[in-house]
Amino acid sequence: MCAVCGVIAFPEWASTPAILNQMHSICIRSIPREKPSNAHGKFEAFALVVYNLDGDLMWPFKKDSPLKPSAAFTSLAEKLVTRTILVV
Repeated sequence: MCAVCGVIAFPEWASTPAILNQMHSICIRSIPREKPSNAHGKFEAFALVVYNLDGDLMWPFKKDSPLKPSAAFTSLAEKLVTRTILVV
């Protein structure tokens, strides 16, 4: 019943608008994982990031996307708290 999060990071040179849109639509289907007991391939949170040659992370999508790292980790933190409370 643990909370699960995933992150995909790929290089800036491979992040054409078409690839980014395709990755966004694929990854968005992996969340949310509302019922952990039978949700293979689903996550409570999932982040998709692009990195440049300096190793800096960039967010190429809309600010309100649940795949934005800050949104993903906020969602993960909320699930960790609720799952921990339910276990205790």
